[in-house]
Amino acid sequence: MSLSRSRRLRRVGRSRTRVRGLIALAVLLALLVVADATARAMVRPWIGRDVALALGLPQRPAVTIGGFTFLPRLVSGEIPLVWVRMGTVTASGLTVRTVSLRLGSVRFSRAKFLSGHPGTITAATADGAIIITGAVAPASGRNTRPITVRFARGRVLLSGAGLGGPVSARPSVSGRTLRLRPIGARSTLSLEITLPALLPGVDYTNVMVETSTATLSFHAAEVSLRPRSS
Repeated sequence: MSLSRSRRLRRVGRSRTRVRGLIALAVLLALLVVADATARAMVRPWIGRDVALALGLPQRPAVTIGGFTFLPRLVSGEIPLVWVRMGTVTASGLTVRTVSLRLGSVRFSRAKFLSGHPGTITAATADGAIIITGAVAPASGRNTRPITVRFARGRVLLSGAGLGGPVSARPSVSGRTLRLRPIGARSTLSLEITLPALLPGVDYTNVMVETSTATLSFHAAEVSLRPRSS
């Protein structure tokens, strides 16, 4: 065998080895991606179940898990971000469309997860928003007849209780209270609506009135979601 042919064979051999290595690496990465996606798919309904049990929801909310390389985080028992979307929330006097929740630094019991039993979920921070389409509540002060609250073209409108027609109101929030004060001198009415205690220690921070809805932003820290059945 000539020297040049021997060199060509060695180059071909090295090339085939590199190709085999790349194929093996690609297969390994594909398996890791599949395993990661499978783990996320398994954890999502588990988190949704425990959130529903903790908040007394009639059905599991939609759950999205953030962050890359989920498997190592699953092993550690901490997930950087979890988004929860709830479509049905019981709130006295409020017509709720949706509730969106963002949990940061979510921690859970690996033993509870592996056993399939409900467990406590904690989060360092919780931020979110509740979208309402209207409300019915009594007025404070002399007039305690029900007042209807609706939103139209970016305005809050009050009607009923002898107001003599829709009255525009200015909204504000503090703690768990939505305050509505009529604009102008048509009425001295002051309306307060208690907002739902979605989470322990929740604090509503802002209200934004849109075309036909109002979005109420909220925040909470060091949240503990303990399933009521546990």
